[in-house]
Amino acid sequence: MHPTRACGLAALASAAFALSGPPAQAEPVAVRFAPPEIEAGDVCVARAPKHVLATRWGDWSGTALPDMPIPLIRRDLRLLAQMDVERWAETIRTANDLLLRDVESYDETDRMLDRIDLLIAQDDIATLREEGLVETLLEVAPQGSTKAKLMAAEMLRDGVGVEADADRAEEFLRDAAFAGHPDAILQLVAETPAGEPVPGLGIAPEVAVPLAFGGMLGRVDTRVCDRINQIADHYETGDIVAADPELAEEWYRLSASLGGSNGAWSAAQMHIAANRIERDPEVMMALLEQAADAGLTYAMLELGRMYANGGLVEQDLQRAEDFYREAADLGDTTGLTRLVNLKRENSDGSYEATGEIVALLERMIALDEPPAWAFSRLGNMLLEHEGRWAGEARAEKMFTTALELDPYQVPARSRLAQIEMREARTEQEIANVTSRLRRVVSANGRADPMQDLQSIYLCRAPSAPRLDDYAYWVEMEEFSGDKTVDLTAMETRAQRADPDPLVVAQLQTQALNGRAASLANLLRIEGSDGTLAPLVDLVSDEGGRPRNARGDAALKLGERERAIELLRSAVEAGETGARLDLAVVLEEDGIASEEEREEILDLVRPLAESGRGSAIETIVELDDSVSADDAWQTYRDAIDRNGDFTALAFALTRLEDPAQVDDYLGRIQAIMPCYSGNALTLARAMDALDRSEDVPHWIDVAEASARTGWEYVSTADTLLELDQSEAAYARAATLYREGIDRGYALAMRRMLNLGKEGRIELAEAETVQLYSRMISASPPENIPSVLTMVSFAPDEVREKVEANIDRRALLRASAEGGNAEAQLELAMLVQDEAETAADLNRYADLLAASAGQGNDAAMLRLSQAYTYGLGVERSLERADLWLARAAEAGNEEAVRTTRMLETAKEPTQ
Repeated sequence: MHPTRACGLAALASAAFALSGPPAQAEPVAVRFAPPEIEAGDVCVARAPKHVLATRWGDWSGTALPDMPIPLIRRDLRLLAQMDVERWAETIRTANDLLLRDVESYDETDRMLDRIDLLIAQDDIATLREEGLVETLLEVAPQGSTKAKLMAAEMLRDGVGVEADADRAEEFLRDAAFAGHPDAILQLVAETPAGEPVPGLGIAPEVAVPLAFGGMLGRVDTRVCDRINQIADHYETGDIVAADPELAEEWYRLSASLGGSNGAWSAAQMHIAANRIERDPEVMMALLEQAADAGLTYAMLELGRMYANGGLVEQDLQRAEDFYREAADLGDTTGLTRLVNLKRENSDGSYEATGEIVALLERMIALDEPPAWAFSRLGNMLLEHEGRWAGEARAEKMFTTALELDPYQVPARSRLAQIEMREARTEQEIANVTSRLRRVVSANGRADPMQDLQSIYLCRAPSAPRLDDYAYWVEMEEFSGDKTVDLTAMETRAQRADPDPLVVAQLQTQALNGRAASLANLLRIEGSDGTLAPLVDLVSDEGGRPRNARGDAALKLGERERAIELLRSAVEAGETGARLDLAVVLEEDGIASEEEREEILDLVRPLAESGRGSAIETIVELDDSVSADDAWQTYRDAIDRNGDFTALAFALTRLEDPAQVDDYLGRIQAIMPCYSGNALTLARAMDALDRSEDVPHWIDVAEASARTGWEYVSTADTLLELDQSEAAYARAATLYREGIDRGYALAMRRMLNLGKEGRIELAEAETVQLYSRMISASPPENIPSVLTMVSFAPDEVREKVEANIDRRALLRASAEGGNAEAQLELAMLVQDEAETAADLNRYADLLAASAGQGNDAAMLRLSQAYTYGLGVERSLERADLWLARAAEAGNEEAVRTTRMLETAKEPTQ
């Protein structure tokens, strides 16, 4: 028997009896007791929801009974005990005393039964024994009510307050059943072996069940819905009668038709599950709305969930919000939690939207027993809403409180470490931060805190780079198996063609942990959102950026238009970073029109207003009306409130107060991404601020952070920009060699220049090797300039290099790639070796291609070709045209020739 639907004063004791379990029968009784036809109407007074009960009895004076029917008062008292017996025990005792004083039908026996109920609910068996309440019950039960007999049977069977006595318990149970108590009859039916009459009644179970249900149903009064729900519950669970879900649903719907909101909720649940009855969506929604209208918050939550997710109903986020908000306003913490999550998942990131989430979380932490995660999440939202720096003080308090409530609140511990890093200057302070992060690693083994530790040791700590410590945490991340799987374009295509189950499993696990990049790679492999839709939702719920990550993955595969489409959808969805990523993609191929320029500016202006440095730099670059100083004046408050690394670095050289410079450097220390370019930005800033003593530190960090040939060259270039000492040149050479080892052609060019300038000594063999490697490593468009550089090398070097290359093949590849200089040089080679008309045609075609791109030397030669008919039909008109264009382009020979021709045309005196 379901304890919440037990009937009579012995509800709590009955619950304990039912849970202990009567002897099992062969099988439940197959008997159909159909609902009677009762005219629909608001007959029942439904059980009050928890928030109503709490308000009703929380505000009760305790001096007089509430103005409501006595049976409903007693039902409220039972519900209070089920809700929170310790909180409401004194209220229940006071109300029972008033019932005894003021209600004639409520006697000492009733008071005793209620007292026993309360002590059992409180698990206070010692007081039950001390007061001798069960002994008194056993004395009055033989002549007492059926309720007293049933409770006596339960006490004796379970040995509560007295020694257990199964035989005597059975006698009381049979007496209660014989006197017509429905629960007693059903308990005897449950004990009756199949094919035998019910003991004490002498009737078949198939007869006893309708007798019990009929007595249970009773007359149609304000509590009839509770009794109807009991009958329905028996048919739903199949505990005593054979399970009949359809019949159970009929009984629940009868309850609902009489105003029973709990019956409406139970019937609705059966339609939602649809695993035992056929779902009727219209009936389901009507029942849910009836339950919600009656104030049942769990019905509101279910409706909110349906409208939020769509599927059973058309998605309607506003209705979902309304239901969650109504439940939250009634004190339902789950409703408040879901409202927070709904608003966060669908936030556009605006100040208004984040402010609303902050307000909801502030409501949550004001609860009597707020969850630790609410403080942690509020801390994060304050950083987002007020700004990373403006909101830091309040956020720090939230994270601290979260840890006080739950020391294992990992996100709060990690965030506190990041905040503390801002002020960490000494080795001990750095150790305190890293110790906190180590505890986070111990608690969850996730990659995020390990990456924070890597950043501290590589670039953020004043003593960085500490390469041994950095390498240790890189290795730990690899060992943990939690490192994000980052697939190259080639690897992604290979996985798409033949997925590796292990790689797919890793991506799925990381997507389940909310990593958007892993989800994007998984989607590229799977090729569709269909089966992965739940993961997409999960990543969004965790604050990930699935559309943005997929756009990045599409770019990696060279699918630019698809990437733009995905990034546009990410912008519409309000994903962090999507605006800037889209602006970069649109800008990187060149701005095709004024409209595209304005689109990019429209994308980045809101980001600049939120302190995004790259957005500020883009505005300075694309908007001719905005200088760097103008941008500083416009966005300095946004940078102070929420500036990221790029914005803070932009601000450093514009701050007037040295103390503020130190503060900004502390902020940078807390958030700096460990990229070589970032360290070089700070090295140049320190030089500009006359803090030359700090420049070597950032050069060291830049070198330690470098991974590509380009980064090593940039580090060396910046070093020589700031320091022209012999030691600097020696170190720059070492850095260039690192770039050379990575096959970076510019590193080879820089190294050769150092040797040419006499800054370092290069042996002839190494020089030849560098030229040869530079030619091999250079892209086709750079070949002409590299060959020109070779031509200026010492003769012995030049001869050895040219002996090892196919100059014509190199120029041909560059010319076919559209390089105008290569086209001209190849044309000259073709002319020198021309033997046929076809060779001259090829010569003229190459000149035309080069001249068409603005090469003035090619224009002059094409003019000459038309003059003499070399590879083209002779045309003095076109010869004059190309000569004029060459002169306009600044070709000195063309200018002189034009002047001579003009002079020759002048009449002689």
